[in-house]
Amino acid sequence: MLTDHRDRQAGNLTAVSGAEHHDTKQILKRSVERAPTANREKIVMIRRWKMTVAAAAMLVLTTAGMAATPAVRLRAGNVEYRDADGHVKPITSGGGYREAVLSADGRRIAFIHIDTPPPYESMPNTTSLWVADLVTGKMRRLLSSRADKNPERSLASFQHPRFSLGGGFVYIDAEAWATSNAVHQIRVATSAERFVIDGSTLGIIRTGPYRGYLLVGRHKYHPAPEGGSYDPVSVVRPDGTEVLMVPGSDEDDGAQSVPAWLERNGWTAF
Repeated sequence: MLTDHRDRQAGNLTAVSGAEHHDTKQILKRSVERAPTANREKIVMIRRWKMTVAAAAMLVLTTAGMAATPAVRLRAGNVEYRDADGHVKPITSGGGYREAVLSADGRRIAFIHIDTPPPYESMPNTTSLWVADLVTGKMRRLLSSRADKNPERSLASFQHPRFSLGGGFVYIDAEAWATSNAVHQIRVATSAERFVIDGSTLGIIRTGPYRGYLLVGRHKYHPAPEGGSYDPVSVVRPDGTEVLMVPGSDEDDGAQSVPAWLERNGWTAF
């Protein structure tokens, strides 16, 4: 451990080892004991001043690396943003917001608004997707609810927004089939929307050869004569092309194999 003390000749803060600091304390102690009574109080005051300076220096060094990480949170149904200095700024008002996420570059926040609660608990909410730009301070609706008989086009209710790595797109999971959701991609700049693939987004791969690709949980059926269904996790390109199935994810509780697969390869996803 390093301790700061005032150099007697140059007056600069110098780092010394714990052993040297102990020797310095012993020398100062003997100096006080040998000094005339009239000077002892003055020496003690100097020692206390030096200890205060050292403590203040250590406090600065300790707190310098404690800046908060920018983040978003929900409070009473509204979105709040906390900057690197710990200052909290309200983004929305009126309530009804949920699932706020921050883009990787820290510029935008995407979140879901519950437009109309369902008349029955078994029915989904009518929702909309919003984005707030922290640079311009503007907030706008990116996607509205839209029902359609075609499950690939139905956007009556959706959830789980995720930014692409570059922040130019937002992915959502829309309720579609009885056994599966549908992944959609929305371009932030134009609000253009398109169907990507059936399933639910579990994360976006951040490192490795599949950086920027999606991890999608899907519902599939074994061919005859085996039959039956299974729920593998697929690596999917942003254009909807399935690249591979995560090894082992076709077994029972297959999603649990994903963290081990990522760790084995030294990749991250969230």
